[in-house]
Amino acid sequence: METNETLKIIQALANGTDPITGEVFPDSSPYNHPKIIRALFQTLKTLERSRTREERERPGNAGKPWDEKEDRELVKDFDARTALKEIAAKHGRSEYAITARLVKLGKLSETELTKPLRRNDSKPSPSPVKPSNNRAREAMVQFG
Repeated sequence: METNETLKIIQALANGTDPITGEVFPDSSPYNHPKIIRALFQTLKTLERSRTREERERPGNAGKPWDEKEDRELVKDFDARTALKEIAAKHGRSEYAITARLVKLGKLSETELTKPLRRNDSKPSPSPVKPSNNRAREAMVQFG
């Protein structure tokens, strides 16, 4: 069953109507009990959030394996001081994926992810992001 269909059914139940026939439930129906109505609306809210996450656009190459050619292009872009955002767009990957790959390729160390990184001598880099359990994936490194 598709999420949109599920949402329509839950919405009808929350509004006190039979999702199949469209008839209004009698006052004695469990679907008209305040706790049930609140639970249905909470379920709707959760489903809508889930649908929003599903609909978010992921980069075209997200989850795909890296090949040697792409690695070479990534290193070339990095060495050319291309902005992280541009590199990510070019490769169809998230900025996190680019950063993680640069760490794996030895172009960045995990320690560099927790301190300011200079990519252009004329501009200071932004404040570092606090490290987390998986810094290579979660730290945001700004280039440019």
